[in-house]
Amino acid sequence: TGGDSASASFNTVFLNAAQSDRDYGADGAGSTSIGSWALNISAAADANGLVDSGLLSAGNTIYLFKDSNGVIKGSTSDTSDGSGVTASNTIFELSVNTSGSLTLKQFAPLDHGSSGSATDSVLKLAAGKLSLNATASITDSDGDTSSANYSVDLGDNVRFDDDTPSISSSTAVVDSAVTLVTQDADSTATGGDSASASFNTVFLNAA
Repeated sequence: TGGDSASASFNTVFLNAAQSDRDYGADGAGSTSIGSWALNISAAADANGLVDSGLLSAGNTIYLFKDSNGVIKGSTSDTSDGSGVTASNTIFELSVNTSGSLTLKQFAPLDHGSSGSATDSVLKLAAGKLSLNATASITDSDGDTSSANYSVDLGDNVRFDDDTPSISSSTAVVDSAVTLVTQDADSTATGGDSASASFNTVFLNAA
């Protein structure tokens, strides 16, 4: 009942960006670190004060909320201040820890397409909905410091996979009881001899 979860670290992504921008100056190289991690809702609220995630669960719109702990909740609650968000109507949540590890937890199914294609089986959070933010701090060899803020849009990074049915193609094991038999004696008759048998059950059993 704890749902499904997945985690990924964004620390290296932010650190690489900061390292490509940094300049330690004449005092020489020191260190670079990333901190102050935070998730933010970047999409604008609608006329009712709600932010639509673009996703559905059981036909219900999933809205985005940020709680007092900085956790993003995807909930079917339609109370703009978030007071109606409960465990029972929370479909998923996103959180980030102090080292930049982002964790996605899913508590209920999302509505996927029914065509059976690969594009239906994976849903992605649209761009412009959520962002991950952090501060890069650099210190030169003399102890002087400087900092800059970095942000990444989480569109395409947050995905929900559907547990679609599957079947593999293999050689059907033909039951020897299913046979086709004709008679030499009858082959000279007008129209020849013929025999028929159904293999539907054999293939159905294999599948």
